Amino acid sequence: MQTFQKRQDAFENKFKHDQELIFKTNAKTTKLFGLWAAENLGLEGDEAESYAEQLVIFDVGEPSFHDVMMKVTADLPDISKTRLDLELDRCAELAHKAIEAE
Repeated sequence: MQTFQKRQDAFENKFKHDQELIFKTNAKTTKLFGLWAAENLGLEGDEAESYAEQLVIFDVGEPSFHDVMMKVTADLPDISKTRLDLELDRCAELAHKAIEAE
């Protein structure tokens, strides 16, 4: 019985670790995407950081970037959906690499 408990604990710990990595990666992706969007809005410094952080807060609890994409699309109507998707993909790749390096 003790072996089963150890195995169950190991699975639970791995699941918790994986969920933390997913959360960190999503938050970092959203922040990078927010900084890119802020730059396109002409925001700099603290204003750009604030915009990006607002997007991260806005995204917490959602399983996808749909809500973030809708907000950025509304804020940047002159940038195509394809361009936004490509930028989000680039930010996700950068975030993943950064989290792996930690």
